[in-house]
Amino acid sequence: MKLITQALFTLFIFSNAFNSNAGRLAIEQITLELNKLNCKNLGIVIWDQREMVADKSQPETFLGYTRSMTGIAYGHLTKSQKTLVEILENKIGNAFNANNNKVGFIDVSPYESKGDLTYKIKNSSFDKVLVLKLNNLIFDGVMKIEYVVDIQTIIYSKNGEEIYGNTVLQKIPLGIVDKRKKTVPATLKTIIQDIFNNASLHTELEKEVESDENSNKVDVIITKSGDELEVEVIEITENTIKYKSADHLQGPLRSISIESVFMIKYSNGKKEVLNQ
Repeated sequence: MKLITQALFTLFIFSNAFNSNAGRLAIEQITLELNKLNCKNLGIVIWDQREMVADKSQPETFLGYTRSMTGIAYGHLTKSQKTLVEILENKIGNAFNANNNKVGFIDVSPYESKGDLTYKIKNSSFDKVLVLKLNNLIFDGVMKIEYVVDIQTIIYSKNGEEIYGNTVLQKIPLGIVDKRKKTVPATLKTIIQDIFNNASLHTELEKEVESDENSNKVDVIITKSGDELEVEVIEITENTIKYKSADHLQGPLRSISIESVFMIKYSNGKKEVLNQ
């Protein structure tokens, strides 16, 4: 019994000493090195959707855990008390400015929905918006820790339409927990750099933006009751008009009875009266 008590006491002392430096990490020290981007009027959203942040069980400054041998979790936060998003925005903005690339940021909180996100994009002045959706970006472990990464990269057009998507899923070993003050910032830097320097992402961002003259042209279906539907007409059959909503061209094909339609105004200026 005495030996068991001594063993438990030793384990308790070791566990607490092991986590004696738990608390805050200085990730603000990183400097990102991003490739030059030939893209004008780009907006960026860093959207923190990490489960423990979105459900408010952890603050927006949360970075990860180290755990004792007895399973007790010790949370780590940013040393500056700035949110992870604030720090990343600052570092990304500085890196682009160093390449004479000017970017802007749209603030979307962890507690806002995808609908809120697309609404803000549509009402922004940017031609394209790059969204980094942080589904998971925390480190965790006992004697050795690892970074668990689940980040979606999405490009939206000015109309709120998704035109590119990619997901990074990784588990990155960070080594022994005592080295976390060096390994966590260095690994975070690599993660963000790899995402922004991705060749396919650059290709999509550097594509010419459709001019307002063309992008704002839509077909308009005017019903007998006077309602106006902004659409892209796909097909006209004997009894129906098949179309897609102009604000969601990747959405489902819809239809409306010709009997209920007064006129179609086409994007090229042509008008077609169906029912007087």
